[in-house]
Amino acid sequence: MTTVCGFHSQCHFSKAYRAQFGYAPSHERRLPG
Repeated sequence: MTTVCGFHSQCHFSKAYRAQFGYAPSHERRLPG
């Protein structure tokens, strides 16, 4: 998924995601629905 979105590593994607949304992508996976 990260390379499809244009990121070179999962770490870089996670940092950008956290900066944008205020929490880690793993938090999003734990949300219901």
